[in-house]
Amino acid sequence: MLDTLLTGDALWFSVPALVGTLVFVVRVLAMFFGGGDVDVSDATSHSAGHQFEIFSVHSALAFAMGFGWGGLGALKGSGASLPVSMLVGVGCGVAMLALLGYVMASMQRLAQSGNLDIESLEGRQGEVTATVPAGSGRGEVKVLVGQRERRAWAVSASGQIAVRTRIRVVKVNQDNTVTVAPVD
Repeated sequence: MLDTLLTGDALWFSVPALVGTLVFVVRVLAMFFGGGDVDVSDATSHSAGHQFEIFSVHSALAFAMGFGWGGLGALKGSGASLPVSMLVGVGCGVAMLALLGYVMASMQRLAQSGNLDIESLEGRQGEVTATVPAGSGRGEVKVLVGQRERRAWAVSASGQIAVRTRIRVVKVNQDNTVTVAPVD
């Protein structure tokens, strides 16, 4: 098997494929067991709109793996010539870059802050998730703000409000609770 990977024209593809894959696996294991990333060069730009840097270790590994395995597959799997295999390898490398860009952008969207200002709840409708008692004590409500669900401790503006009752937030209090009233 090593003869297939390390002889003739296959060497053009097997070296980037094996090196890229090996370093990628080591980085993934280091992140998994070490709890962090082992490379600081990817932290060059965290400004808005820079979810994915074209010149980073991640992008170099993605291109090397795509180029190497794609080109090797074309060369050995389909019997293509070296120039055609190079073109296939470059195409696979670019496809891996595009896939990495999409994954990094998706992760960036997931990492965006989910904090919502409690003041934004005032006037909105929601639903009781834990009974809001009359007088002292507090329950819990969920309110939809945009496309995000926000839960807040709640006190009643009137009597006890049961679970699953539709409510309106009438006031945001100093202690980060909301005063709610049932929706008629």
